[in-house]
Amino acid sequence: MKLKMTPFLTMLALIVLLNSSCGEDFISDAGGISPNATFSSIQTNVLTQNCASSSCHGGTINPNMTASAYSRLVNTASSQSVAYITPGDPSNSYLYQKLLGSANIVGARMPKGRAALASATMDSIRAWIMAGALNN
Repeated sequence: MKLKMTPFLTMLALIVLLNSSCGEDFISDAGGISPNATFSSIQTNVLTQNCASSSCHGGTINPNMTASAYSRLVNTASSQSVAYITPGDPSNSYLYQKLLGSANIVGARMPKGRAALASATMDSIRAWIMAGALNN
């Protein structure tokens, strides 16, 4: 039996091939960061886009999440005396728990007033934390 490739199947095969060969750290069409997320991709695609506005964490609300927020987040205590990001430990990373909306946080899930981050994005942030929360 001969399989006939319709234009749709040809395009679908091309998209799958291109996506599977790409190892970049960018926001995908599905709204998530690739599993190889770096801090710079998280800064650009999550923090800057969702948190660093002048009325939130780009203004007077701590922590400031504008450009290069790494030193203000990783191994830095939050107002709840828990590090915003504890390398290797998302369960004890207050920022990650705030993004999840966990029961053990004070206040609302972040980003406040916006839809929750896509599960693929949260998975990528978790993977970055588990990998040691490198400044990459």
